[in-house]
Amino acid sequence: VPVLRSEKVEIQDLVRETIGILEASISSQIELRIDPISEAFGFQGDRIQVQQVLINIVNNAVQALGDQPGCIHIQSRLVSADFISGFPSEVLRGKILSAEYACIQIADTGPGMSRESLKKIFGPTFTTKTPQQGTALGLSVSQSIIRAHGGWISVASDGRHGSTFQVFLPLAGAASPVADPVESKIVLRAQRAPLIQKILIVDDDTEVLSL
Repeated sequence: VPVLRSEKVEIQDLVRETIGILEASISSQIELRIDPISEAFGFQGDRIQVQQVLINIVNNAVQALGDQPGCIHIQSRLVSADFISGFPSEVLRGKILSAEYACIQIADTGPGMSRESLKKIFGPTFTTKTPQQGTALGLSVSQSIIRAHGGWISVASDGRHGSTFQVFLPLAGAASPVADPVESKIVLRAQRAPLIQKILIVDDDTEVLSL
Protein backbone atom coordinates (compact mmCIF):
# COMPACT_ATOMS: atom_id res chain seq x y z
CA VAL A 1 0.00 0.00 0.00
CA PRO A 2 1.75 3.22 -1.10
CA VAL A 3 1.76 6.33 1.06
CA LEU A 4 -0.33 8.69 -1.07
CA ARG A 5 0.44 11.89 0.83
CA SER A 6 3.18 12.90 3.21
CA GLU A 7 2.73 15.52 5.91
CA LYS A 8 3.57 15.98 9.58
CA VAL A 9 0.64 14.54 11.55
CA GLU A 10 0.22 15.24 15.26
CA ILE A 11 -0.92 12.11 17.09
CA GLN A 12 -3.10 13.95 19.62
CA ASP A 13 -5.00 15.81 16.87
CA LEU A 14 -5.43 12.63 14.83
CA VAL A 15 -6.87 10.66 17.78
CA ARG A 16 -9.30 13.47 18.65
CA GLU A 17 -10.49 13.71 15.04
CA THR A 18 -10.95 9.94 14.80
CA ILE A 19 -13.04 9.75 17.97
CA GLY A 20 -15.05 12.76 16.80
CA ILE A 21 -15.93 10.88 13.62
CA LEU A 22 -16.82 7.65 15.44
CA GLU A 23 -18.52 8.66 18.68
CA ALA A 24 -21.95 9.44 17.21
CA SER A 25 -22.22 5.86 15.92
CA ILE A 26 -20.99 4.16 19.10
CA SER A 27 -23.49 2.91 21.67
CA SER A 28 -23.90 5.05 24.79
CA GLN A 29 -23.16 1.87 26.79
CA ILE A 30 -19.56 2.05 25.63
CA GLU A 31 -17.27 4.44 27.48
CA LEU A 32 -14.63 6.14 25.33
CA ARG A 33 -11.49 7.13 27.20
CA ILE A 34 -8.47 9.06 25.95
CA ASP A 35 -5.50 9.60 28.24
CA PRO A 36 -4.08 13.15 28.04
CA ILE A 37 -0.49 13.57 26.87
CA SER A 38 1.97 16.20 28.08
CA GLU A 39 3.94 16.62 24.84
CA ALA A 40 3.07 16.90 21.17
CA PHE A 41 4.56 14.35 18.79
CA GLY A 42 3.67 12.83 15.48
CA PHE A 43 4.73 11.01 12.34
CA GLN A 44 5.39 11.84 8.71
CA GLY A 45 2.86 10.25 6.38
CA ASP A 46 -0.67 10.07 5.07
CA ARG A 47 -3.17 11.32 7.67
CA ILE A 48 -6.22 9.81 5.93
CA GLN A 49 -4.70 6.35 5.53
CA VAL A 50 -3.62 6.13 9.18
CA GLN A 51 -6.96 7.51 10.34
CA GLN A 52 -8.73 4.73 8.43
CA VAL A 53 -6.56 2.22 10.29
CA LEU A 54 -7.56 3.69 13.67
CA ILE A 55 -11.24 3.74 12.65
CA ASN A 56 -11.01 0.08 11.68
CA ILE A 57 -9.43 -0.95 14.99
CA VAL A 58 -11.95 1.02 17.07
CA ASN A 59 -14.86 -0.40 15.05
CA ASN A 60 -13.51 -3.90 15.67
CA ALA A 61 -13.45 -3.13 19.40
CA VAL A 62 -17.06 -1.88 19.24
CA GLN A 63 -18.16 -5.09 17.49
CA ALA A 64 -16.26 -7.19 20.04
CA LEU A 65 -18.22 -5.51 22.83
CA GLY A 66 -21.53 -6.02 21.01
CA ASP A 67 -24.57 -5.12 23.09
CA GLN A 68 -22.67 -5.35 26.36
CA PRO A 69 -21.46 -2.27 28.28
CA GLY A 70 -17.73 -1.80 28.19
CA CYS A 71 -14.84 0.55 27.62
CA ILE A 72 -12.50 1.45 24.76
CA HIS A 73 -9.35 3.05 26.12
CA ILE A 74 -6.95 4.95 23.84
CA GLN A 75 -3.46 5.94 24.96
CA SER A 76 -0.68 7.65 23.01
CA ARG A 77 2.95 7.78 24.06
CA LEU A 78 6.53 7.96 22.85
CA VAL A 79 8.50 4.72 22.98
CA SER A 80 12.26 4.40 22.61
CA ALA A 81 13.31 1.65 20.19
CA ASP A 82 15.55 0.27 22.96
CA PHE A 83 12.45 -0.61 25.01
CA ILE A 84 10.43 -2.27 22.23
CA SER A 85 10.64 -6.05 22.16
CA GLY A 86 9.72 -8.19 19.18
CA PHE A 87 10.37 -5.99 16.15
CA PRO A 88 8.67 -7.70 13.18
CA SER A 89 11.15 -9.31 10.79
CA GLU A 90 9.74 -7.20 7.94
CA VAL A 91 10.73 -4.05 9.84
CA LEU A 92 14.19 -5.34 10.73
CA ARG A 93 15.07 -6.57 7.24
CA GLY A 94 16.98 -3.97 5.29
CA LYS A 95 15.46 -0.95 7.02
CA ILE A 96 16.88 1.78 9.24
CA LEU A 97 14.98 1.73 12.49
CA SER A 98 13.74 4.92 14.12
CA ALA A 99 15.24 5.80 17.50
CA GLU A 100 11.75 6.58 18.80
CA TYR A 101 8.23 5.57 17.85
CA ALA A 102 4.84 7.12 18.40
CA CYS A 103 2.60 4.41 19.84
CA ILE A 104 -1.20 4.55 19.73
CA GLN A 105 -2.73 1.89 21.97
CA ILE A 106 -6.39 0.88 21.65
CA ALA A 107 -7.66 -1.52 24.33
CA ASP A 108 -11.18 -2.87 24.81
CA THR A 109 -12.91 -4.81 27.57
CA GLY A 110 -14.52 -7.31 25.20
CA PRO A 111 -14.19 -11.11 25.31
CA GLY A 112 -10.72 -11.14 23.76
CA MET A 113 -9.33 -13.42 21.05
CA SER A 114 -8.12 -17.00 21.02
CA ARG A 115 -4.51 -17.96 20.26
CA GLU A 116 -5.61 -19.30 16.88
CA SER A 117 -7.24 -15.98 15.98
CA LEU A 118 -4.12 -14.07 17.04
CA LYS A 119 -2.00 -16.18 14.70
CA LYS A 120 -4.25 -15.45 11.71
CA ILE A 121 -5.52 -11.96 12.49
CA PHE A 122 -3.38 -10.13 9.93
CA GLY A 123 -3.98 -12.69 7.18
CA PRO A 124 -5.72 -11.40 4.02
CA THR A 125 -8.67 -13.77 4.37
CA PHE A 126 -9.20 -13.53 8.13
CA THR A 127 -12.40 -11.93 9.43
CA THR A 128 -14.71 -12.27 12.40
CA LYS A 129 -17.41 -10.13 10.80
CA THR A 130 -20.70 -11.44 9.48
CA PRO A 131 -21.83 -10.48 5.94
CA GLN A 132 -24.26 -7.98 7.52
CA GLN A 133 -21.37 -6.21 9.28
CA GLY A 134 -19.36 -5.80 6.11
CA THR A 135 -15.62 -6.23 5.73
CA ALA A 136 -14.45 -2.65 6.44
CA LEU A 137 -10.76 -1.96 5.84
CA GLY A 138 -9.44 -5.28 7.14
CA LEU A 139 -6.49 -5.78 9.46
CA SER A 140 -4.35 -7.15 6.62
CA VAL A 141 -4.68 -3.87 4.70
CA SER A 142 -4.32 -1.90 7.95
CA GLN A 143 -1.01 -3.65 8.65
CA SER A 144 0.16 -2.94 5.08
CA ILE A 145 -0.63 0.78 5.48
CA ILE A 146 1.32 1.07 8.73
CA ARG A 147 4.22 -0.95 7.30
CA ALA A 148 4.34 1.47 4.36
CA HIS A 149 4.88 4.20 6.96
CA GLY A 150 7.83 2.30 8.48
CA GLY A 151 5.86 1.00 11.45
CA TRP A 152 3.70 -1.96 12.40
CA ILE A 153 0.63 -3.08 14.36
CA SER A 154 0.83 -5.55 17.24
CA VAL A 155 -2.03 -7.22 19.10
CA ALA A 156 -2.29 -9.00 22.45
CA SER A 157 -5.12 -10.85 24.18
CA ASP A 158 -5.44 -13.56 26.79
CA GLY A 159 -8.72 -14.76 25.28
CA ARG A 160 -10.78 -13.63 28.28
CA HIS A 161 -10.23 -9.98 29.18
CA GLY A 162 -10.29 -7.90 26.02
CA SER A 163 -7.78 -7.14 23.29
CA THR A 164 -5.05 -4.52 22.99
CA PHE A 165 -3.81 -3.18 19.66
CA GLN A 166 -0.67 -1.06 19.41
CA VAL A 167 0.11 1.02 16.32
CA PHE A 168 3.79 1.99 16.09
CA LEU A 169 4.87 4.81 13.77
CA PRO A 170 8.38 6.32 13.43
CA LEU A 171 8.59 9.62 15.26
CA ALA A 172 8.87 12.71 13.05
CA GLY A 173 11.05 15.35 14.68
CA ALA A 174 11.38 16.11 18.37
CA ALA A 175 8.48 16.10 20.81
CA SER A 176 7.35 19.42 22.24
CA PRO A 177 5.21 20.39 25.27
CA VAL A 178 1.46 20.53 24.73
CA ALA A 179 0.19 24.07 25.29
CA ASP A 180 -3.27 23.00 26.44
CA PRO A 181 -3.39 19.33 27.50
CA VAL A 182 -6.76 17.63 27.89
CA GLU A 183 -7.93 17.84 31.50
CA SER A 184 -10.24 14.83 31.54
CA LYS A 185 -9.58 11.24 30.58
CA ILE A 186 -13.22 10.86 29.55
CA VAL A 187 -14.25 11.94 26.08
CA LEU A 188 -17.55 13.68 26.73
CA ARG A 189 -19.88 13.19 23.78
CA ALA A 190 -21.66 16.51 24.40
CA GLN A 191 -18.38 18.40 24.08
CA ARG A 192 -17.35 17.14 20.66
CA ALA A 193 -15.46 19.81 18.74
CA PRO A 194 -16.73 20.68 15.24
CA LEU A 195 -14.72 19.04 12.47
CA ILE A 196 -14.14 19.98 8.86
CA GLN A 197 -14.08 16.88 6.70
CA LYS A 198 -13.43 16.36 3.01
CA ILE A 199 -15.58 13.96 0.99
CA LEU A 200 -14.64 12.71 -2.47
CA ILE A 201 -17.64 11.93 -4.72
CA VAL A 202 -17.14 10.02 -7.97
CA ASP A 203 -19.99 9.73 -10.46
CA ASP A 204 -20.35 9.69 -14.25
CA ASP A 205 -23.52 11.81 -14.08
CA THR A 206 -22.62 15.52 -14.13
CA GLU A 207 -26.01 16.48 -12.69
CA VAL A 208 -25.44 14.27 -9.68
CA LEU A 209 -21.99 15.78 -9.17
CA SER A 210 -23.40 19.33 -9.43
CA LEU A 211 -26.02 18.50 -6.82
